[in-house]
Amino acid sequence: MNRLKMISPIDGRYCNYTNVLEDYFSEYAYLKYRFNIEIDWLSYLMQLKMIINTEKAKKELNNIKKSFSLDSAKKNKRNRKNNKP
Repeated sequence: MNRLKMISPIDGRYCNYTNVLEDYFSEYAYLKYRFNIEIDWLSYLMQLKMIINTEKAKKELNNIKKSFSLDSAKKNKRNRKNNKP
């Protein structure tokens, strides 16, 4: 991305100093942590037997959590954009 098109000086001219924060304060980080919280919530509901609890489901949720990537975030963003009312 062209630095002049970035939203703030933090994104542009100071990115050499702030790029370590991308994993915590970016839209990617927001989506990743949101997914983690939702997966933890589903796991909790499974422990309470409020939803079906199977080993396959637990493994699948853990795989989703571990494999979340930039591509996953892009796909999620695309899906949310296409599903707006």
